[in-house]
Amino acid sequence: MLRTLPLPSVEQLARGLEPVNLAAGEVVFRQGDVGDRYYVIESGDVEVVGDGRVVATIGPGEGFGEIALLRRTPRTATVVALSDVRLRALLSNRFLPVVLGFTPSAREAALGVEEMLGRFDPGQPPIDPPAPHA
Repeated sequence: MLRTLPLPSVEQLARGLEPVNLAAGEVVFRQGDVGDRYYVIESGDVEVVGDGRVVATIGPGEGFGEIALLRRTPRTATVVALSDVRLRALLSNRFLPVVLGFTPSAREAALGVEEMLGRFDPGQPPIDPPAPHA
């Protein structure tokens, strides 16, 4: 989604990034929370848990949180730090105008959201969420 943006748009997004540091086991956000930020992982790994199941583990250079922003819905999953993580957060009011204001990135965002939502398989029984690390 972001790779399709022209350089000036990427620079505009970069200027709005805020640092967020979390220890292993801390929750970035919970399923059902209001979505107000998009996150990019600078270092460390996070686990994405939807409906009680781990749906993804993501690491440096990857982003998350766009579904709630693009769909204007509550968070669809809980994200937990698997290790100490350094994130960069971008407020919704800085993220949406840039991403949706450029047709290729808006198209890519829509496709990406559909793909991510496809990770959920309601036929699978839920598992217990991961226990926080000590």
